[in-house]
Order: sequence, then C-alpha cells, then structure tokens
Amino acid sequence: MDKLRVLYINHTGNVSGAEILIIRVTDELDPQYFEKIGMCPFDGKLHERFAEAMDHVESLPMQSTTTGFYSRFKQYASSMAAVYRVMVKHRVHLVHANSFRAALIAAPVGLFLGKPVIWHMYDILQPKLKNVFVVRLYSRMVKKIVAVSNATRDALLRVGAPKSKIKRIYNCLDREKIFENAQSDQELLVNPAGDGPKIVMSGQITPWKGQDVLLNAIPTILSTHPKAHFYFIGESHLPADKEFQAQLKEQAQAVGIEDKITWMGFRRDGLAMWKQADIIVHCSVYPDPLPTVVMEGMALERLVIASDIGGVPEMVIDGVTGHLYSPGNSAALAKKIEEVLADPTEAAQMAKQAGERVAEIFTMDKNIKEILDLYKEALGTNRKHQLAAPQHEGNGRMI
Repeated sequence: MDKLRVLYINHTGNVSGAEILIIRVTDELDPQYFEKIGMCPFDGKLHERFAEAMDHVESLPMQSTTTGFYSRFKQYASSMAAVYRVMVKHRVHLVHANSFRAALIAAPVGLFLGKPVIWHMYDILQPKLKNVFVVRLYSRMVKKIVAVSNATRDALLRVGAPKSKIKRIYNCLDREKIFENAQSDQELLVNPAGDGPKIVMSGQITPWKGQDVLLNAIPTILSTHPKAHFYFIGESHLPADKEFQAQLKEQAQAVGIEDKITWMGFRRDGLAMWKQADIIVHCSVYPDPLPTVVMEGMALERLVIASDIGGVPEMVIDGVTGHLYSPGNSAALAKKIEEVLADPTEAAQMAKQAGERVAEIFTMDKNIKEILDLYKEALGTNRKHQLAAPQHEGNGRMI
C-alpha cells in the first residue's frame, strides 16, 4: 500500500509549544501507513527534534531574525520555491502548515500543485485591516483551518475566516509520557535558601510573555516569604528580546533581588523542572491561544497561576484547578502567589483537580482522532485505500 505522505512545515527553527505539539501528533502515526516529512529552518534546535520524529527533514530558508520588507519578501519567495521542490521530490499528498506564517508559505504552493493544505493556527489575530485581507485571501487557498482554542477560533471569525472551514481542536498531551519524562533523580531546581518555595516561569523571553510582570511581583512576595526562589526557564531569540532580558537582569540587580532569581535558559528537561516546582506562573500580557506550559503544569499536578487572557480560561477554572489574575497586574499576581503559599493543602487539592481536567479534556486520543478526521475531510475521496484503512486504538494510529 502506498503510504500517505504528509509534509509538516514550521516557519521557525525554535522549539516552542506549537512545535512540540506537532511532534507529539506525528509520533502517534503508524509508520506502516504514513510517511512524515518535516520542514523547518535550521537556525534553531527544531530540526534536531524533527530528525528524531520524521522520516525526512528538509531545510526551509527562513530566519527568525530577518527584518525589513524586502528581506522578508525574498525569504518568503525562496521558501515557497523550497516547499515546491520538497513537495515534488517526496510526492506529498497533504501539507500540514503548523503556524500562520507556515500557511502563508505553503498555501499558494499547495493550491498550484493541487494538494490540500491544513492551516494550524496558534495565534490570536487582532481585527486589523491587514489581517482581514490576509485571512480572507488564504482561507480560500486552504482546505481546513485548525484553531487551537475557542479564543483563536473567535479571532479568526472576526477577521473573516469562513466558519465552515474552521475546526477547533485543542492541543493535547499524553499524561503518562509527561509524567515519565518529568522523572528525575537530580535536584534540578536548587533553592539556595534550602526549604523555600520554588516558583517557575517558563517560555520564550520576550515582552509579550510578561517576565517583567513576575519580576515586579517578586519584592512583595519576598516580604512575606523571604526563602522563596524564582526560576526563569527559556531564552531570547530576537535582538529586541535579548535587550529585554538584559533590562530584566539590570532591574533585578537594581532592586537587590538578583540572588533570588535563577536564569535557566533553554532546557530540554523542562518537565522535570516543573515537576519540582511549587508554583508555575504564566504572565502573558498579549492573548495567549493555549499555552503549553499551563497545560503541562496542570497535567503534572502543579499549582498554576495564569494570566486571564486568550485561551487560558478554557484550561484553568479560577479557584478550582488553579488561579487566574488580571493580565499585567503584578500586585494581583503577588497576592495570588501569597495565597497559595499560605494554604498548601488547598493548593494541592486544586493541583490534583487540574490534572483530572487535563485527563478529561486535553487528551492525546481525542486530539489524534480529530486531526485524522480532518485529514480525511481535506483529502476527500482521492485516497480511498487510505481512508478505508481501519483505525487503531492507542499508539500506531492510521486513517
């Protein structure tokens, strides 16, 4: 039987929640029936992860640090040409564009070659004229659009995406694998104070992720919990983000809290770190579609305190499975952290309920079934032998 050849395209070479999700999805596909081609820039660590997960990996000539209209235009043009070559070389049947920019590159090529493109949307677009024009145009080129949360779907509708093409499919995880990968016989989060609480924030260091919101809350928290220690996991990529991180470190030094903070950088053992945390903090000030760190923290039964924005309220039920606070409000964040530290018994109960919520709603089986159903819709009847194949339960799924 001819395998179904699927091309997975990421516009960035960095590893983030969206990239981890697509790797989880491809891991579940039966190699007897699927051939997986990954395509991404080689200027980050993602191509190494793709090499582990895909049958083939090809380079996409995009760079996350490129600025200026002309330079970006050249990269998009060369990227489209590269996607065309890869699709022809591997005789691709279906394209899964794993971001907004990936869809901008892949959709015209798929339309030209007569191959269906699925646009996986992780962003929450603002209702600007530019977004309205682009979304309405590209919605015509793709077969289906995946929105990772209700917030993402609603934003797409506001800028003119047709409701008939949008399918909300929550991101997912495998709790068993999450717990397995979180096991560590090492103390990864070392608190210099010894037995003080460990508070973790994870994510790309960039202004919209709001590391400064937590930084501004730290002096207040230390006034009641002087043994608390704070860990920032993640790295900055763009020059502006590197400058932002430098400013954060200068601020910490200026107010005398630099010894209460550990900058961890990018870590592949992040799950093991989160498992050792007392509190996981999410601080985005811009709508976050469905942040992976919140979902994984909940799955690991850690107490999550998150910004009440974007798709976060679809995961965290305030006061039941975690806490929400007003975006950008450092005083509100500090108050929530102090409340949690003051009542560890209630915090543990909420964290347990968080794990149960993830197990009920954000499951791998549900996600894979919905993705494969979408593949069926996008392919139509031109792959009858594939569409007629039985569907496995658990690992080794096929259409």
